[in-house]
Amino acid sequence: MPSLRSIATILGTAMLCLLPTACNTPAKLARKAAAGDPVAQYRYAIIIIDDTHATQEAQQQAIQWLKESTAAGNRNAPALLALCYTTGKITPKNLNTAHHYLNIASDRDNYRAQLLLGHLHANGLGAPASPAKAVDQIRYAAMQGSPQAACLMFLCFYDGFGVRRNRQLALGWLQNAADFGSADAKNILKHAPNSIKFQENVDLLRKKLDFFPKNH
Repeated sequence: MPSLRSIATILGTAMLCLLPTACNTPAKLARKAAAGDPVAQYRYAIIIIDDTHATQEAQQQAIQWLKESTAAGNRNAPALLALCYTTGKITPKNLNTAHHYLNIASDRDNYRAQLLLGHLHANGLGAPASPAKAVDQIRYAAMQGSPQAACLMFLCFYDGFGVRRNRQLALGWLQNAADFGSADAKNILKHAPNSIKFQENVDLLRKKLDFFPKNH
């Protein structure tokens, strides 16, 4: 079973890169967050999560504001909450709670949350393993144009994970991944499907993504 070390690349990096602008300094964001602005609550929580010197009180406030932002309909806040509960960042790790917030974020079409939820379903983390549910979440993300998700759909059909093995459909998803901008997919497609080079590059992709159980 792969560890959760790749979760930052699935969800966290892209969600923690928002920095306050001149018109939204931390102080201004804090005031807006305290006034109930869901976007400010989400953005200020990012600052707290990224602050290695944040007090426990500030971390608890960040979690509370993320919950309020989620309740107000923000599509990114539940995904960030799930990241916190999955990794134990600023709050105790709780994969059951992570599932709860990932389902909310997935229903709001957050493709990064769909990828993380697929990872948890695939590996039985926080709930019994369900390859079929994993594929559903990966497919949702791929349908939004995620190159990584399209590569994963390729592997699902190529290996028969959660779906019946179908090399023709696998190649279709690989082409989709290339069309979405995946350099890995483009590189694999340079080689004939039955060639050794093709298989070698598929193996490299599988290892790079580190998404599925090792012996599936």
